[in-house]
Amino acid sequence: MKKSLIALFAVAMLGAPVAFAQEEAEETEAAVKPGALAPWTLRVHFKRENKDYDGWGVYAWKGPRNGAPKWPGNWRFNRKDGYGVFYDVPLGEGATNMEFLITDGKGNKSCPNDHKLTLATNLATQGQEIWLRQGDCKIYNSRPRN
Repeated sequence: MKKSLIALFAVAMLGAPVAFAQEEAEETEAAVKPGALAPWTLRVHFKRENKDYDGWGVYAWKGPRNGAPKWPGNWRFNRKDGYGVFYDVPLGEGATNMEFLITDGKGNKSCPNDHKLTLATNLATQGQEIWLRQGDCKIYNSRPRN
């Protein structure tokens, strides 16, 4: 009987961290689903064909809450998903536009042109997502097929 109680106690104690880790993973997964963005947040997705994202990030000077990083720096893409990488840009409340580049942190650009994005009108209640591809200057409002 004593061994059974000890075994039951051990299983209960070991199960708790496993359950917690699973809940934590589910929360992380939920945080990257569309529609799960905080208000006044722009999620910028980026895809490079060679999947080399070292140094790449967002450089923005109009729209972000905290202004631009010092050139040629950027806000490095810090999360991955099934498309590529992404970064959540905190926007200033009331922002209607964002001007930005995708750079390698050394001044090289993914697109030679500046990106100019008109922000969604419902940013006060939910965030917005965009998708970009290496060498493609188009801003996609939904995930491109390839």
